[in-house]
Amino acid sequence: GYEIDSAENGKIGLEKAKRILPDLIISDIMMPEMDGFELLEELQKDSNTETIQFIFLTAKTEIGNLRRGMKLGADDYLFKPFDMGELLGTVQARLKKKEANGKQIKEMQEQVTMKIPHELRTPLVPILGYAEMIEQEDDIDQIKEMVKTIRASGKILHGRIEKFLLYKDLVIKQHEKNYI
Repeated sequence: GYEIDSAENGKIGLEKAKRILPDLIISDIMMPEMDGFELLEELQKDSNTETIQFIFLTAKTEIGNLRRGMKLGADDYLFKPFDMGELLGTVQARLKKKEANGKQIKEMQEQVTMKIPHELRTPLVPILGYAEMIEQEDDIDQIKEMVKTIRASGKILHGRIEKFLLYKDLVIKQHEKNYI
């Protein structure tokens, strides 16, 4: 039930991956033109391809190769000879995890989107209210107290905006990490 494509070597595979943007790549380590490690490194350099799920399927069973592949960001590593059921199970698990991560990120984004108006409105109410009252107030001491409240509310508003911007960056980084 999967739509698949293939490449004769790592270089062609990289070109196709950049053009097609597949959900998952299964790659050998030993390939002409560009080996699997080089392919994965190149995919990781491109923001459009760095989140593609990547599985090594190889006869190179040395632990050093496995560790190198995982350090580069491979999502899984299968050895030849392999069982078709094992391969399909691994593919299903990788795609299922990718889907679950996508749903989790979407839910977090929706929660943040719902909270932003309230979090920004709360300190904004006294800023606007006191600013209006200052226009009509003659007592300088009252004006000074209102300005203090405006300033404090402005600092709260600024802090919340900074937290939302930081949160946005963290969500993007987590998204990228979950898809690698």
